[in-house]
Amino acid sequence: FFPICLVFLGFIVIFLYKNYNINNLFPILGNGTASILKGGIRNISCYSDVLALNLLLPHLSDISVPKKSGRKALLIASLTMLFICLSYALCYPYPWSKEYLLPVYQLSTRIRAGEYFQRFEAFFEFVWEISQLLYSTIYIFLISETLSKAFNLSDRTAICYGIIATVMLVAAEPSSVVDVLKVTQIADMATAHLAYILPIVIPVLYIVKRKKAQNLE
Repeated sequence: FFPICLVFLGFIVIFLYKNYNINNLFPILGNGTASILKGGIRNISCYSDVLALNLLLPHLSDISVPKKSGRKALLIASLTMLFICLSYALCYPYPWSKEYLLPVYQLSTRIRAGEYFQRFEAFFEFVWEISQLLYSTIYIFLISETLSKAFNLSDRTAICYGIIATVMLVAAEPSSVVDVLKVTQIADMATAHLAYILPIVIPVLYIVKRKKAQNLE
């Protein structure tokens, strides 16, 4: 499915060239480096999904696979966000560019290519829904796998049903997309520290456990 997403983003970057204005990039650094660093630290949780690779390690026979996958995932995510942010900044002047809801969706609504591509956001909704379905499936598997190991359960079917029911109930609670984004921002702020703590804590625990095993031997 990644090639489809890549083609979709390529269409956005290409067909929006008429809306690009280099002057929209100014003032450079916006409100200053302090504001940028503060916002970057708060939103760094968007890269924390790469930590999910740690949960897949027991299912892999070659340890080099997650290393390569992690590097590729970070590279692809970084380049994708770079192109999206750059396209958005070129299309919307400052400070309007700060008032964003769904940047890719907003960009797709501005595409006008003749008489045919005037509702390009329909393609965005298709790509977005499939991506969210794949994303949710992976995390449901990881959550069920973690819970089954934590409670020593052999049957993961009941756990999957419970997780799906919980997700559906939580998803039905917000009354609008704005409420969903607010909840997402709160969740990102609450879990952002994991992106800093886990990469430090996990190696330390591994080293301690390894030393204890060596002492016992």
